[in-house]
Amino acid sequence: MTFLFRSIEWTRIENVLSASPAQCPLKRFLGLKCAFCGMTHSWIAIFKGEWARAFQENLLGLPFLVGTMILALVVAIRPAAFKWSRPATVLSLAVLLSYAIARNMVDA
Repeated sequence: MTFLFRSIEWTRIENVLSASPAQCPLKRFLGLKCAFCGMTHSWIAIFKGEWARAFQENLLGLPFLVGTMILALVVAIRPAAFKWSRPATVLSLAVLLSYAIARNMVDA
């Protein structure tokens, strides 16, 4: 997968993102990391083939990227077949909330 993205200057994109004043409001005002903090950096590390760094930035980076790609393919190929499932939504939110709590307990 890495060879597909070699033409993109990921380091340059990452430098622009790091210099950006945009920051997670939860982290900015409360000093807590949400489940998505570091997700963009994690995805860039995945595309660069830096797997250890990707997991260091955000443990859910790879599963979330794969899930997003699968969801995008399903919606693109058969939009009528896609339907939100309440149990899947509740489970996803529970995983994200649990991860956000756990990563703040470890950093404390």
